[in-house]
Amino acid sequence: SAKQIRAWLDAAGVKAIGHYNASVANGGAVGLTPATIDAALETAAILGQSQTGSHDATNASRQKDEVDKAIESWNAMALKASRAGIPIYSHSHQIPWSFLLDTGPRDEKGFTRSSGIRVMDYFLKHTDAKWVKCEFDLFWAHVAQHQFRSYTAADGSTVESVFEPGKQVASDPTRYVILHAKDGIRAPK
Repeated sequence: SAKQIRAWLDAAGVKAIGHYNASVANGGAVGLTPATIDAALETAAILGQSQTGSHDATNASRQKDEVDKAIESWNAMALKASRAGIPIYSHSHQIPWSFLLDTGPRDEKGFTRSSGIRVMDYFLKHTDAKWVKCEFDLFWAHVAQHQFRSYTAADGSTVESVFEPGKQVASDPTRYVILHAKDGIRAPK
């Protein structure tokens, strides 16, 4: 239980700063949602955390209309987070650093082209800056730096725009509250 974990932390002299909220439901991981936010905030309060988090807030979506739904959900959860005094954060892998599909005609698969804004930049721009944060995963940001180097503009041209993780965090350190560091192995091409 959260109370037992808090007792262990206290006995060890360790302070929890956040935790990843996830449960398995319907065959997949479910993190912070309007249905789970109250329990997550209660656990964070018991653990004495300064914030609490979840997997990718955008659900690996790139289409603007899908990301807009995630923004609406996270802003609703931010209201509850503000009442609890505990900010919420998204732990993101590489997809949120890809380009938002927000312009131009839909192709045969239903996708549009991009204006060049990155999914996470769009998400953070449209969520409550005081209560919605990001856990920056250094490994996956490095992957994104190599994976998402260009986008297809509305006119069909290819535009190069290399992601720079260091500049991303420096652009607004108040939004990047946790850095997640881990090792990786170079995958053969």
